Amino acid sequence: MSPRGRIISNHSVFLEAKRVFDFPGALVKNDAMTLFTKMALRATEYLYRRRRFTLYRTCYFAYKTVVDADENRLIRKTVKPGMVVVDIGANVGFYSRMVSDLVGPEGKVHCFEPDTLTFLHLKKTLRAAANVVLRPMAVADRSGVLTLYESSDLNSDHVTFPIEGRRTRSGIESVSLDDYFPTGGKVDFIKMDIQGFEPRVWQGMKRLVAENPGLVVVSEFYPEGLRRAGSDPDAYLELIRSFGFRAFALKGKTLEEMTAKQVRACRRKYWTMIAIRNVPPAAVR
Repeated sequence: MSPRGRIISNHSVFLEAKRVFDFPGALVKNDAMTLFTKMALRATEYLYRRRRFTLYRTCYFAYKTVVDADENRLIRKTVKPGMVVVDIGANVGFYSRMVSDLVGPEGKVHCFEPDTLTFLHLKKTLRAAANVVLRPMAVADRSGVLTLYESSDLNSDHVTFPIEGRRTRSGIESVSLDDYFPTGGKVDFIKMDIQGFEPRVWQGMKRLVAENPGLVVVSEFYPEGLRRAGSDPDAYLELIRSFGFRAFALKGKTLEEMTAKQVRACRRKYWTMIAIRNVPPAAVR
């Protein structure tokens, strides 16, 4: 396409996007952050469907920077130079790029992303990162083959369990972390965001957990997602404790220890959880 053609095409996309992103007056509140969040999320969904990756990544990264500011702060305080990090559900590389910078040339980041198109974009994001290993596969309790149920709206919402309305399916390779890392393999930090499939990952890393007493795991705690994936939120907390970890919910700049009673009483849809054996950071500031 000629430069003029690209300008016309991009202008058309901009005009259509402007129409799509307009919110009804009822949704516009006197809360700039709420409005930004809604617009950024709507933008990422639209650009994902149109396969406009450069604009999609810009919007998605802006969205994650603002909406997940507390989680980003926690990760920056926890991940240090020379660490080995595992990013499960790496998507297009927002967190992968962050931790790659944090661990530096002496560290290593292992990124897992099973969706073919998303993996190609992940490679683009991290093409200059020499300390990153990219794996186009899912992480589970055992190595083999899983079915990926793809979302037609947003690539951060693909799942590896049956869900109503997901018609696009594909077979993907899966691996357990105990199979992926050799005996004695060092892992310092794991980040995972896999829509409720997290318990299966824990079940597949028993040896790894035993061999790495200083391991820290940060993940999304999503009760409804856990139930849809066939797990129970209370049982998931007990599973984490059975490994000798304590689970904390990130609330603003503080950490609050999670209990089954608190989880059942909480009305939040999901929150960031940090699982750690040692005393958590005194402050996340």
